[in-house]
This record gives sequence, C-alpha cells and structure tokens, in this order.
Amino acid sequence: MSIRVPSFFRKQKIVPAWQFHCDGILWRMKVSDNGLIIGEDRDTEKKTVSFFCIEEKRGTVLWSKLAFEESFWISVDCVVANTIFFHEFKSPSLPEKRKIYAVDARNGKLLWKNEELRFLCALHNCVYATKDTFASRTLVVLDIHSGTIIREFENENQQLDIITQDAEREQTYHYLQLPTVFSLNSIVSQERLHGLKKYFLSHRIIDEIEFFENDTFAIISYYENISESLLTPKLNQQLHIFNKQKSFKKVFSDLIAQNAIMVLHDSFYLKDNFLFFIKNKKVLTALNLYSPTT
Repeated sequence: MSIRVPSFFRKQKIVPAWQFHCDGILWRMKVSDNGLIIGEDRDTEKKTVSFFCIEEKRGTVLWSKLAFEESFWISVDCVVANTIFFHEFKSPSLPEKRKIYAVDARNGKLLWKNEELRFLCALHNCVYATKDTFASRTLVVLDIHSGTIIREFENENQQLDIITQDAEREQTYHYLQLPTVFSLNSIVSQERLHGLKKYFLSHRIIDEIEFFENDTFAIISYYENISESLLTPKLNQQLHIFNKQKSFKKVFSDLIAQNAIMVLHDSFYLKDNFLFFIKNKKVLTALNLYSPTT
C-alpha cells in the first residue's frame, strides 16, 4: 500500500512524500527510464514472491500482487522502456536463469513468454537470449513486443560479448546518484564538513559511512552498535540529511534498520529531486529534497 503524506504537515523539515509497505521483505528493486519502480515482495518463510510497480514521484501504485506459476524461484531481470523481463531459476542450488517472461510495466499484464530460451539482455527493441545444448550455444534475437524470433546465430561468442556490453551501458541504474563509502576519520577531517564533526564524534559509529553531498545537502547513513558485546553485535542503521546552506541543520532523520547483525551498504539512492531508501526491509520511502518547504 502506498501512502501520500499531506502537504499540510511539511514544514521546516523534510518528511516522506510517499511510502510503500511490503507484506514480506522488499528483496529487490529495478528502476525504469520512464519513472517507474518495480519491486519484489518476498516471504522467505512461505516461499512466495509477488511483484509491484510504483510511479516514482507520486507513489501511485500502478499494480501489485503480481504472481506467476513459479511461486518463489523467479526474479526481475531488467526493465526496458515499458517492458519488464523476469526469469526463473533452474533450481534453488543452481541459480542459473531459465525461461523468459515479458510483462507490460503499465498494467502488469503478460505480453509473451518463452520457456525454452535463457534471457541475456534487451537492447534497441530486441531481446537477446541463448539456446544452449551440450555441444553448442545459439544466440537468438526476438522482437521485444511480441517475442517473435527474428534471427538465430550459432556460436557467436564475440557478437554476444558486444551486445551484452552495449546493453549494460544502457542500464537505468547508471543514471542514479549513489552514495560513496568513506571511513569516519576521512569524513570528519574534511574542512568543508566541519559542521558535522561534533555530531559524528558524539555517536558510536562503526565501520564505514555512506555519504553523498551536493550544493545543498549532506546525506549520511551509518551503523551504531547498541550491544555491549563485540561478539554478538546489534546494529542500528541511521539515515540523516543535513542542510549545508543552513549551517548543517538536520532536516531529516530516521532509524532505517534495527538489531542488524552485519553491515550492508547501498542504503539509498537519488534520482532527480528524490531520495529513496528502504526502512526495516519492508517500507520503500521517497523524500522530495527540493519541496517548497526545504
């Protein structure tokens, strides 16, 4: 369920523009180049997974609870324009791709599927897949909209490498702004960030800090060990945003993970004016950093 936050409550601090709550764990997300977020909602105990699609700026849920005949061992591969590609796995112990499902991102409807090929990538209105046998590999080109096979090439390994490299360069995540990981000492020693020094030194920060800054904001994510024992750590993950133009005034703060046993990075990303993060592995949250109140 996606929740909009009324503008009445948006005063001097940044508050979530919207939130989406998963039933299970928000396992994986993909972003499209036309403003969509596709996610996996996994229940690891029941061994089920469903998928959802959200409009990234307004938080509008275009569809959710999408499930396939394969109830768990299936995943999002990539999003190209308005088409989402899914693949199954051969077995839990052998995470090799199999089958192709193409779904319309706008309505969650299945466009086509192919149960014989293995998905490689999608590029320029074509899908590239392989048909593997014991003796050879055949490169297969399909129409992205219909799944119709256009051409087949046998043992074209060099051509295959070129295509996959081109497709990788076109992936939407290359256009996201991601944090950089720094040590605590390297952050507090930087003169331009002197306004954060007192704050950092007053907290039990461990390991490394995820950090992003632009002309207006300094954004940090870090872990604190709340356990008295180093052998059994209990880690709380914090996310804070400081306004550099207002003497590093804190404009947002949230505890985004509790009692974790290990440090995980890639806590947040930015796209356009929005910052996105996952809270407690279940709640996808969007912040509009440049709303009129900031």
